[in-house]
Amino acid sequence: MRFTNTGGLPHEFAFARIEEGKTEEDVREVIESGGEPPDWAEDIAGVPGLSPGETITVTRTLEPGSYAFLCFFPDPEGTPHAALGMYEVFTIAGNSGLTALEPDATITATDDGLEVPALSAGEQTVQFLNDGTKPHELVLATFEPGKGVRDVDGWIEGGYEGEPPVTFLGGMQTIPSGESVFLTIDLEPGVEYTAVDFSTNSRETFTVS
Repeated sequence: MRFTNTGGLPHEFAFARIEEGKTEEDVREVIESGGEPPDWAEDIAGVPGLSPGETITVTRTLEPGSYAFLCFFPDPEGTPHAALGMYEVFTIAGNSGLTALEPDATITATDDGLEVPALSAGEQTVQFLNDGTKPHELVLATFEPGKGVRDVDGWIEGGYEGEPPVTFLGGMQTIPSGESVFLTIDLEPGVEYTAVDFSTNSRETFTVS
């Protein structure tokens, strides 16, 4: 699945599996209520923040059934995009016929942090493997010099005023222990990238050659 942000603000692709018999109207009612996710919607991890113009491809195994993508990034007034209609319910059926990918490298999440190997410039297929005992995630980004997570929080809470302190490159939201997904992303030489796992508050910076 190739994800592209063609808008002017950051977006995400939160991913949920929907119990059989539930409809788009059921999803809309939950979003409008602002309540906790119901038992019939299972969070199966999607793509975290993507900045305008950014693209990432995800390859993973999915069972046939009903699913939904949703964006919970806020608009400049603080309203989640999903509450403004940014969600989509769809069905997965059949078999893609794809075989397992051979990754160029593997980023491993452990309960102690992230292990990032040497990566090469250009289009890379990276396996993100959760080798810990609890759920872990991978957020990829590039920060402007001297900027960090607090600057990002302030920028979003301030309605995206001023120059973005970060470029969100996607990644994978929280996956269970033992699972893995494949991410295909175009990496530029000499750029300092940051990989973050907020579940352990760990981060690794790396450059590619």
